[in-house]
Amino acid sequence: MGKINDIRSEAGGIETALLLLDVKLDDKDQAAREAEILVNSHTIDWDELYDRAGAHRIRPQIAELIRRISSPGIPGAFRERLDDYCRENLSLQLRTIAEFTRVKKILDEAGIEVVPFKGFWLAQEFYGDLSLREAGDLDLYFNVRDFDRLVTLLIENGYKAETSSSPAFIKKMKKISAEFNFERYESGEKVLHAEFHWRLGSGFHGLDITLDELTPHITTGLIDGRSYPVFTPSANLLLALMHHGGKDPLIRLKYFIDMAMLLRKPDETDPEWVRRMSKKFRMERLLGVTMILTEQITGINVPAILKGGSAADYRIAGERMRMIETSPERWSAVGSELSNLVFHLRTRSNCKFKSILVWHSIKSFAVRFFAPRELLRGYLKKRYGIERSL
Repeated sequence: MGKINDIRSEAGGIETALLLLDVKLDDKDQAAREAEILVNSHTIDWDELYDRAGAHRIRPQIAELIRRISSPGIPGAFRERLDDYCRENLSLQLRTIAEFTRVKKILDEAGIEVVPFKGFWLAQEFYGDLSLREAGDLDLYFNVRDFDRLVTLLIENGYKAETSSSPAFIKKMKKISAEFNFERYESGEKVLHAEFHWRLGSGFHGLDITLDELTPHITTGLIDGRSYPVFTPSANLLLALMHHGGKDPLIRLKYFIDMAMLLRKPDETDPEWVRRMSKKFRMERLLGVTMILTEQITGINVPAILKGGSAADYRIAGERMRMIETSPERWSAVGSELSNLVFHLRTRSNCKFKSILVWHSIKSFAVRFFAPRELLRGYLKKRYGIERSL
């Protein structure tokens, strides 16, 4: 582990330095000692620290770090706020598991296969504690050939399509999207948000890995005392890579904890397969850059076969680290979005994907900044039955 001055961020100041200590997994006691020095020697904006931890989805990690520090400089209200969140998060994960068993039973009876990934399954199996991973959704992988039956069954059983269930919208989603989302309400309160994936990202991300392709990497795992089909650590690692860095711009610290947790059982991971699949989907550089950052941020040892080694890999990793350290308030700024686009373009080797991604980004920018809101709202309502604010 580097010295305190080595990890301090010019972009994020002392709050970012504390966040980076939260996610050090190789020596938590040393991280706590360094954090205590920072707390005792600097003025901390505790609200800013909490908000940044929330943006990075690592409030359970900062709560764990704070519990190791006895400094009176940490306000009691801050400790209580973190503990309250951790209890709420645990309660949410338990409710999500209950909803999973309900959904799984409905779909099993219809012969529709679904497999959980991300979410509560990563928390339970790889974090070892449901409360230690922030997650708010139920993520399930399924075969797109079951799409129409799945939608019908879930609506019949009290679930509501998040956006629209009109035939025109469903047809469009099959073509351009990678997931279809549902929600369930009780007494007017949302109790579940579920995302059903048949690939990662969207139609233009080039991450069209199907459940059939993943079948050799399906095994069984215990959820709530019962056996269910789950993905192997290797498949979970590949899907996390695709989601966190292929679809999303690899910007939250939580993403690197996921990678580290999935790599903590090297005897259960097949790095050769992960490497081959990364090559198949033209994301070898994404794999290498992600593993460089995972090792740098969490302190774990990454298998050499997975880690990038070129000067370009390290340069891209350094640029991404600066974005990670940037205030989350700036993540939606045009400059940050352009940086994220460049990151996606530089970490993929598919020219067709790159051209499609650029074209989609231009269209998205034009719609967001130039299309009249009322006109767009009217079009979506008439064409797809979507009624929501923009």
